Amino acid sequence: MLTTFDKIVIGALVGIIILNIAFQIYIRLPSDEVEEEDILIVFYNAKKWEYTLPELQDIDEYSGTGSMMTQMGIKGPYNFTGIRFNELFHDLKINGGTLGAWVIAADGYNMTFTSAELQGSITVFDESGNSSDALVGLLLVYSQDGVLLEREDGPLRLAYVGDCNCVTPASYWIKQVRKITFFKEVNNLL
Repeated sequence: MLTTFDKIVIGALVGIIILNIAFQIYIRLPSDEVEEEDILIVFYNAKKWEYTLPELQDIDEYSGTGSMMTQMGIKGPYNFTGIRFNELFHDLKINGGTLGAWVIAADGYNMTFTSAELQGSITVFDESGNSSDALVGLLLVYSQDGVLLEREDGPLRLAYVGDCNCVTPASYWIKQVRKITFFKEVNNLL
C-alpha cells in the first residue's frame, strides 16, 4: 500500500511528465512569424546581397506598361510594377553607369545585358510592329496587372516598360530571375 508521501512523489512526477510533454508540443508548433525567403541574390566586386520580396518592395517602385514581341506576335499590353535598375544600384550603393549584368533564371537560363541595355537602349516597336522612338526602361518586376507574379513567371522577371504601350523583343523578358551579377564593361563592350 502506498503512503501519503509516495502518492505525493508519484503525483509530482506525473505532473512533471505532463508539463514536459506540453512543453515539447508547444515548441514544435508552427510559429506565427513566417521567415521570408530570399528571392534575389546580387553579386558585384566579390560582394553578395540577398533580397526578400518585402525588401525589394521597400525600394522605390516604378510602374509602366509594356508588351513583348514574340514569334507568334505581340503579347500585352501588361502593367508592371517593380524596381528600375538605377534604384537597385542606389540601394546597393554602387555606381551602375558602366556596369553590365549577367542575369540567371531559376532554371539556369541566363542572359548578359550591356550597360546600354540596362538603361533601356534597345529596339522599340509600336503596337503595329513598326520601329518607334519611344523611351523604355528595364524593370525588375514583381507585380503584373496589380497581382504579384506567380512562380511560373516569377516571383521576379525582367520587362521593358514605358509611359506608353512600348513593344520590345521577348528575348529580353527573362522569367524567374534569381541571380544578377554586375560587372564592369571595358570601353562599354562585353
